[in-house]
This record gives sequence, structure tokens and C-alpha cells, in this order.
Amino acid sequence: ARKRSSGMFSFLHNGNAPSSLEDDETFKRVDDSLNKGRDTGLFSAYVNVNMAEFVQRSAGGDSKSFTDEYVTYPERYIAGLSLHVDENGIVINSVNEDERYSTENIANSSIKDGLVTSVPPVLNEKFADVYIEYDNLRSLYYSSKKNGLTDEGRTKVDDLRNDGKGLMGIDFETDIIDQLEGETAFVLYARANQAPEAAVLARIADPERMRITIENVINTLKVKFIGDTTSKVSRCQEQNEQIRALRNTPPEPSGFTFLFDQEEQDCQAIESLAESVRESGVVATQTDVGTIYSYKYPANEDISFDFGFNDNIMIFGSNFATIQSMLGSMSDGTVTTLASDEEFQAAFATLGSEGYAINRVKYLGLLNSITYAYEYYTAKIEDQFGQFTATEDLPEEARIRREQKKLESQKKTDDIKFLLGTYAQVFDTSASVHMIDGATISGGSRLEIKSLAPEDLERANAILDGL
Repeated sequence: ARKRSSGMFSFLHNGNAPSSLEDDETFKRVDDSLNKGRDTGLFSAYVNVNMAEFVQRSAGGDSKSFTDEYVTYPERYIAGLSLHVDENGIVINSVNEDERYSTENIANSSIKDGLVTSVPPVLNEKFADVYIEYDNLRSLYYSSKKNGLTDEGRTKVDDLRNDGKGLMGIDFETDIIDQLEGETAFVLYARANQAPEAAVLARIADPERMRITIENVINTLKVKFIGDTTSKVSRCQEQNEQIRALRNTPPEPSGFTFLFDQEEQDCQAIESLAESVRESGVVATQTDVGTIYSYKYPANEDISFDFGFNDNIMIFGSNFATIQSMLGSMSDGTVTTLASDEEFQAAFATLGSEGYAINRVKYLGLLNSITYAYEYYTAKIEDQFGQFTATEDLPEEARIRREQKKLESQKKTDDIKFLLGTYAQVFDTSASVHMIDGATISGGSRLEIKSLAPEDLERANAILDGL
């Protein structure tokens, strides 16, 4: 890092005045917000653009672009970015001035309050490696719609809302957005070689109304699925009649008996699935930590909708066990939460004590989740098509070659997994806090960097050399 005062600010000029940037009041305001008195850094950037001229030139003179039709712009785009290094890693600060939001009531809150007081750092022996929380999401949505869109843009959003009513059976704004009256969060729990678990939490106005809304969505999708399969069932019935007629008309077409039988079985399966979906519904299960609502989609065992409520906090989880464990941790006053977790709070220590949005990512946990999902669905595909790749009937030499290639492929996969996991540990954690103060939106982000163990570095280099 070097002293910023030794840079070129005193020699750079803005486009409209003879004074240097060092004397420009807008630049000084942005610079002060970015660096907060710090006089060293690696990088600084400043932008002050007349948006009307910029958009007009980008669109090619007097023509009107898609974004110009639907999106509004501030009179001037004023922003800054700075980067510096401290003992734990890289810190990036940003500032964006936007007068469109200066009159909006979007408040900041302490990062030790909110849903972090309800979310445990460990759940079912997995770790909260991804966490995102927004406060005032309802205000942010309506402010963006009011100030960030033109009349045509707002009309387009309302058209999409109306389309959504027909598709999902709900009004996105009145049934979802208006229900949000505080924080909304997403958390991903991960561990190597285990299925990740995820949950969306939201502080809502009326839990019973939200329950009805979710059930309405599920029932609407059920009706659509049944409607789509009705035509398939009708076609199947027609085909079955034709098949029966052919089979009863001698001589029966030779070689087609198996295909006819298979066609009948497929038609029956479609009809049976439609009936299973018709009979399915949301099931309320009473547990010692509260009621858990579940819907299992008959057509796919991997698709389920599980949710529950703790007072006015709704939890939408990846499975039944996730909801049960989350509700259990909330009802147990002795469980540590992210609000009191030292590691979680340390990630934000120098970024600010309050904001309207925070997020934290541990890259190794995110990688573990992606790896598990990839391997899980790859195995399912291989199981489904295993009959086409069976080796039992191959000649011995061909079978040995295939097994050898399989082992070589697995070794390459293991090496790549080790390589990605090793470097995911280097960039250990990123965290950010975003604040709003009148027309100024500021953010602070940290990327923690850790050193590798010598043996891990040696193996990683060897793998790279072999690729």
C-alpha cells in the first residue's frame, strides 16, 4: 500500500472546471466516504457521469434503448471504489450517490439484530457457510419500482404480476411483498460429502395468510399439472383402443407385441401419476417444536415443499428435518446464534456495525454443496442408464480397459476436487455490509486470505503441472 496523497489527484481535472479533483467538492465527499480518514490504499476509482448524455450516446443518438424505455436514471451517476489490504485480507469499499432514493424511508439496523438472532451457526452437524440477509425488503422493492422505473416500466411489472396470478394463483405484491415486515434471510448449511441443507426465513405480518398463500400456489401448480396430463391420458386411451383393435384383428402384427405391452404400461403410468398428484396435498405434522407443513410431489421424490412458523418468522426449508431443527433451535434459548458467534461477527468487525443488507460466504462450504449436488445427480443418471453401460457381457479385455479408464477418470476427478477445495480455503470468507444514508448508498466488503499448508500446496502444484 502507498499513501494516497502521493497519487495524481492534485493533477487530475474534472471536465467542467479548471480546479483539480483534489479541490472538487463532489470528489472529496465521495473520497471521504470511501476511505474514512485512511491515507493508504492499493486502488481508488471515481466516476461522475452525466447519465442523460451517456445513455443517449450508448443508444446511438436519438434512438430509445430498451432500458431507457423502462428504467430511470439519476441525473448524474456518482460513485467511488477503493481497495486496501489489512492483516486479514482485502477490503473493498464502495459509494454510490443516487438522489432518486433520498426521500425514501429505508433504514439501517444493527448486524447483531435481525434474523441472525434466530439462526444457529451449526445445524444437523453442518455449518452455516452462506448467509444473506436483507432488512426492509418491502421498502426496497417499492422504492425501486417507484424511483427506478418509468411509467412504462411500472406497467410492465404490473403486467408480469397479472401473468403471475394466472400461473401461480397469487398476487406477488399483495400476497408476498406486502407480507414482509422486517428481515428476510437465506442460509446454506454444508459439510463435505453430505447433502447440504438450506432455508429461507422471513419476518411476516400474518403467518396464517402466508400459509394459505403457499397452499394456493401448490394447489394451482397441481391443477396445471393435472390439466397438462389430461391430454396425454386421452391420447393414451385412444392409442390403447387402437392397440387392442390391432391385437384382436388376426393376424397380429408380428414383432410388435412387446411394444404394444410397453405402450399400455406407459399410458397406465401417466394416468396413475395424474391420480396421485390429484390426491396429494399439504400435510400438517404436529411435532414437539411446532407444526411443520409438507407437500411431497408424487412425480419426483427429490421435490418437496416444507415450511413452518416460529411466531411471526416463516421458515421455508430444503426438507422436513431442516425445518424441525430450525424450529428446535429457535425454541431453545441456550443455542448459540450467528448474532453471538465469534467467527461470524469477526467477519464484519471492520465493515460497519449496521446496514440494510449483509452477506457472508465461506467458499469451501459452497464448493462442498455444489460438488455433492453434481455427484448426486450424476449417480442418479448413471443408475437410470446403467443397463446401457453394463460390463458383464463385454469380452474380458474390453471390460478391463473400461474399468481402467473409469479408475483414471475418477483419479482426475479427485485431483480436481482437491485442487478446488485447496484454493477455496485460501479465499476463506467474504463478507459485506451495505448502508443507506439519504441519497448515499455505501458498502464495505472483505475477502479473507489464508496461507496453505506446505503439503497441500505441494500436491496442488503437482496436480497443476499434470493438467
